[in-house]
Amino acid sequence: MTLSNRISDLWSQLKGLLNGKKEKTMLNQAAIQDVAGRIPTSEGTLQVKLKDWTKTFKTQALPVGMQILDRLAPNSAAALAEKIFLTPPKLPRNGSETAMLKTGHRFHVPFRGMKLAAWSWNSGEKDAKSKGTVLFIHGWGGRGGQFYEWISPMVKAGYNVVVMDASGHGDSGGKQSSLPEFRDAILAVGESVGPLHAVIGHSMGAAAATAAVHSGLQAKRVVLLGSPMSLFEYTDKYTQWLGLSEKSRLRMQARMEKRFQTSWHSLTLERIVPLIQVPGLVIHDRGDRDAPYENGMSIHQLWKNSQLYTTVGLGHYRILRAKPVIERALEFLREAA
Repeated sequence: MTLSNRISDLWSQLKGLLNGKKEKTMLNQAAIQDVAGRIPTSEGTLQVKLKDWTKTFKTQALPVGMQILDRLAPNSAAALAEKIFLTPPKLPRNGSETAMLKTGHRFHVPFRGMKLAAWSWNSGEKDAKSKGTVLFIHGWGGRGGQFYEWISPMVKAGYNVVVMDASGHGDSGGKQSSLPEFRDAILAVGESVGPLHAVIGHSMGAAAATAAVHSGLQAKRVVLLGSPMSLFEYTDKYTQWLGLSEKSRLRMQARMEKRFQTSWHSLTLERIVPLIQVPGLVIHDRGDRDAPYENGMSIHQLWKNSQLYTTVGLGHYRILRAKPVIERALEFLREAA
């Protein structure tokens, strides 16, 4: 088989696997070794070492295939990397999430030709006595149901609660998403159910909630759980995992900036947070491996009207279920007039 045919076959397999064609669950080892062994580089021939071809495609073959594509067709590599980067994983709900969502009122909010799924719980208080509505937004690959431990305490405290699935997540429409789309989805749901007493976000949802407030979301309080500082954290880790060059990372970033008509720098919390006047509570765990604790400290330092609540031993996800965290957030919400 000629090199061009091998490359074409590799490209087809990469796209087929990305599109979920189950019959192609692994790239062909011989094809990759053949292509790799015939690609001249500045350091000689590209050598590909694959120790275990029994592992899944995305953890082993994808980085190898992308590195080869990066050398052969960098623009195509950037395009495919962008598509993968914007495609969140679809993870099933656990039993606790499902049970809690069944107790809420499910509704939909129109959003860019699709529907955003959302659920609400009413405190039972009359409008004059209600303390307001609290909107929850999950992180990348997450779901609104992940806040199941928060709902009962919030309702009991007199708040109306709304959880949502961002586009491309959970029961909402779409296959892809991004920080700008998270932000705009929050604005859409906020407009539908607001004004809000507070918005509470986890991980990328925390960054998006901050961006939404900066873009006009009406909320008296903001609570951030394990927030990143910027998209650069994700793109850097992502392209390092794939083994792509810095030039390809910049190509991918440029494609997304053009797609969303905004620069990555304009979405960094380092730029946004100093402009936020709404009081904020930054909750971060010292052992958070997904969004380092330094992020929380930096956000707090930049946000003049903020408080920092530090946890230990909860990491990036257990912080969502910890009772002391929920109690601290409620205490913070009660401080609003």
